[in-house]
Amino acid sequence: MLYGMSERGEQNWQPIDMLPVLTNVVAEMLDGAAEHERLLREAPRYSLDAATLDDVERVYRDGAADHGLYREQAARWQRSHPGAPGLAELAAGADQLDPAYQRVLALAAARRGDTIEALHGKTDLQVGEEALLAGDGPATDVTDEPDHNGEQDLRRVLSALVFDLIGGYLDEDADRVAQIAGQVRATGRVGEALSEALRFVGFLTQQGRAVGARLRVEEIRSAVLSRLSVTLPPHYELAVSAALDLFLAGRADEAVAAFGEGPDGDMIALHALTAYGAMLGEHLYAPGAFTSDNLAIMGALMSQRRA
Repeated sequence: MLYGMSERGEQNWQPIDMLPVLTNVVAEMLDGAAEHERLLREAPRYSLDAATLDDVERVYRDGAADHGLYREQAARWQRSHPGAPGLAELAAGADQLDPAYQRVLALAAARRGDTIEALHGKTDLQVGEEALLAGDGPATDVTDEPDHNGEQDLRRVLSALVFDLIGGYLDEDADRVAQIAGQVRATGRVGEALSEALRFVGFLTQQGRAVGARLRVEEIRSAVLSRLSVTLPPHYELAVSAALDLFLAGRADEAVAAFGEGPDGDMIALHALTAYGAMLGEHLYAPGAFTSDNLAIMGALMSQRRA
């Protein structure tokens, strides 16, 4: 944690050499809020569920409690170190946090009226009228296309399982990883789950490039291999190690192909990729920002965007 209370109950403040760290933390928070705002805006009607919106509201309401600390820290440094390089950027970013978080919370509240649960409480006529008023054209009767909607449901399940698997590796919960991996295999769609994992790792890689992050390669490699050592047979270690070099070089497609074709190869690649995604996200995000709870939100929202 960046901030805490002293033994005397006083607020601890950071030294000026923490300025770059705090600036990156605030920038990541703003980037995350902007991404969630965009995903909430773009999610199709009746594609979000109430639980996802509950998670969004909880995370952003709780996160907003620290915004005053960032503003006060910037103000303290402005008094003690006026003109310090990067200080103006931090102050400006800290001032943008409240509006950014409020936009996400406002959107989450606005989407309450078109959740999956809300759809279940409406007649086909009401849904059709809403679609026509919105310019969407005639609404599709969901009872006429069970296979189509079943396919969408399966894609959402696969997406949720992938993000759960990343969360399992993040939390170092081998039992949870094994259980989720079994569920993925049971769907018979391991290749699609692997594509979802590739998409998210690609997103993380873009985030890292956007903020100019310097990856601690050996630290990430060691953490990934450590987590995989309890979920994969030992004879895969060399293959995983070679794949990590490709992942870290931004050549994820080649890394995945190295495990071979078919469900078995895809399953090993999925383990390697989700473990790598967990460690990459933990490395890129501020302490406490890349968690299982946040992953569930990101997974749900990215799934709605694709749908």
